[in-house]
Formats: sequence, C-alpha cells, structure tokens
Amino acid sequence: MTSSDLLKSRAQPSHNRAHVTFEHILDTTAQLLAEVSFDKLTTNLICERAELTPPALYRYFPNKYAVVRELGERLMSAQNDVSIRWMAAYQDHDIGPEHYQALLVDQFEVTRKFVGAKWLLRALRSIPVLAEVRFESHERMNEMFVNWYVARIPDVNRDESFRQQTGDLTPDHARHFLGQT
Repeated sequence: MTSSDLLKSRAQPSHNRAHVTFEHILDTTAQLLAEVSFDKLTTNLICERAELTPPALYRYFPNKYAVVRELGERLMSAQNDVSIRWMAAYQDHDIGPEHYQALLVDQFEVTRKFVGAKWLLRALRSIPVLAEVRFESHERMNEMFVNWYVARIPDVNRDESFRQQTGDLTPDHARHFLGQT
C-alpha cells in the first residue's frame, strides 16, 4: 500500500443519506479551509463543525489529508473542465491572444468560486503527499493540450511538443523533487 492509498476516501457512498454525509464533510472542510487554513485544520474540528462523530468521518476518510485530497481532485477537475470546453469550442477556429486570455479568466473564476481554494492550492503545492493530485491533473491536461495542438497542426512533432509543454518534468521527476522516492 502506497502513501497515496492512505489518502483516498475509504468508501464512496451508495445510499442517499451516506452521500449527503460525504458531501457535508467536504463542504464543511472547504469552509474550514477558507476560515482557518490547512495547518489549523483537524479531523476533530471537521467533526465538531459538521456535527458528526469521528467514526462517522472515518467511515469515509482516514484523515484530514484524504478529505483535502478529495477536494483537490474536485478543484483540479473543475479547472480541467474549463480547458476541455475551451479546446472543444476552438477545435476548428483560429485562436489569438484574446482566446487564451479568456481561458485564463475562466480558470481564475472557477478557482475563485471554489470555497477554500486558496488554502487548498497551497496544500497541493507544499505537501508532498497531496502534490501528486496536482501533478496528475497537470499531466492529463498537458497530454490533452498537446493532442489538441497536434490535431490542429499535423506536422508538429507530438513528442517534442509534449517535452516542451512539460519541460521534461514527469510525475516521477516531480515525486523525486518532493522527496517521495
């Protein structure tokens, strides 16, 4: 079992009541992140604010890192969805700087509206066991953008474009830099 396995939610809720509890834990944690920061976040604080017992929280999440990981995956997914819609909208159109600017503004708005995003992004950047959420998301999006460009400009070398897009930083390189290997 890897350290990232210890950070995944234990069980995805299958019944409505369980789903409501799962989402309530996430909503409460996001609110707490916005109020107190990641460093002051504890499972006891989450339980107290959510009016749950620790066993109720632990049924779904083994620790605060797992809750934050789930929120991080949701934020990365929301940001990625903006890029995916943008690529679909401009698949057959010429694009200029204003189109890229619109993409950045849309990305910013999604992030701004995500409760607790400031502290969540800091945690995804600074905590090695959470950083892989960001690295995996960036790797998926880099792959999609390179494929999008190659489809638009067929004579572009896909492998070279990917290297330029990522700067040769693979998830394995990133884990090494973060001391996870």
